[in-house]
Amino acid sequence: MTKDEFFSTKNEEFRKEFLLDLSNFCKCYVNDVCNKVIKQFDKIVSNELILDMLHELRIREEKELKAFTESFSWRLGEYLDDKNYDMSYNLHNNPTSHAGSYRAVLYDLLVK
Repeated sequence: MTKDEFFSTKNEEFRKEFLLDLSNFCKCYVNDVCNKVIKQFDKIVSNELILDMLHELRIREEKELKAFTESFSWRLGEYLDDKNYDMSYNLHNNPTSHAGSYRAVLYDLLVK
């Protein structure tokens, strides 16, 4: 995909989703890593596997955040009802959607 094709109005939905997916991947990395990823624009937009993985990463991380928020909210409510509530259960002990695996593979493909 060329720069002109990317910014074409007919690709507006693709561009919007792509930017959400790619920025989601880059959000937790330092500036140098983000710049390295940006410089691989051509490689990224021409590779369906990378595009699919970036999108899947965002979807899975959104689901994980939603699940964590629900657990956190429940714990907060229990604590507010009973200040002696047992909070030893690990909030991060829930089955995950393997978003971390997607992130690790994408890091290997785009950064290393």
